[in-house]
Amino acid sequence: MANDIEKELKEEEKEVKHERVEMQMEAPPRAIRWDKMGKAGLLIIVVGALFLFIGYKYGKESGNEATETTATETAATTDDSATTVASASAATDATADWKTYTNSRVNYSFKYPTSNLTLALDESIKYPSTDPANSKTEDLVQFAVGETAFGVRATVGVNADTIESWIQNPDTVGVSHDLAQYEKTSVGGLTAYRRTGEASEYVLSNGNIYLIDGHRNTAPVQLSDEPLFEQWTATFQFTQ
Repeated sequence: MANDIEKELKEEEKEVKHERVEMQMEAPPRAIRWDKMGKAGLLIIVVGALFLFIGYKYGKESGNEATETTATETAATTDDSATTVASASAATDATADWKTYTNSRVNYSFKYPTSNLTLALDESIKYPSTDPANSKTEDLVQFAVGETAFGVRATVGVNADTIESWIQNPDTVGVSHDLAQYEKTSVGGLTAYRRTGEASEYVLSNGNIYLIDGHRNTAPVQLSDEPLFEQWTATFQFTQ
């Protein structure tokens, strides 16, 4: 009986040892599988890092191209602005050596050329005129370059609130009352009306009407025939 028990215990001990041996033999394959999984993970990390690097480099190059494009466009805009300023300066410089005339009687000033004058600046009628041949409400200043006389005729104290109402008033003498025959412009910062195509403008300031024109033998010249007219009127200012 005792021998049988001892024999069974030995058999069980052998089985336990056998199981331990099997477990030890199975351990290396597990280590190998883990090692393979580690290499795969490392490969995934390397590939991911490579994609991130490529994306970063592409994004940086695209950003540089966008920056260069913006810089180019900005430079072009700056050049255009400089050209515009230069053009405006050139237009201003055309009158840079002109002389300034100021009329304190009826409150305006303008610049006029001092070379090539065929009629020196002349205050033909001074308001208020004491000459019976002249209207007591008028003031006339003029000069001439070549065949064109440039003049400012002021009529003081007209009964009108706006330049439009003055033109359309049937009692106004010597003008067309149809606004459709005029172009709306600006003189000295105020609204003016120019007979279409002609170098002649009407403007109202402080109750006075100013006729600013270029004429030959009393007839207004065509605007296209006298470029000096617009240069001259651009210098016109009201002093009150």
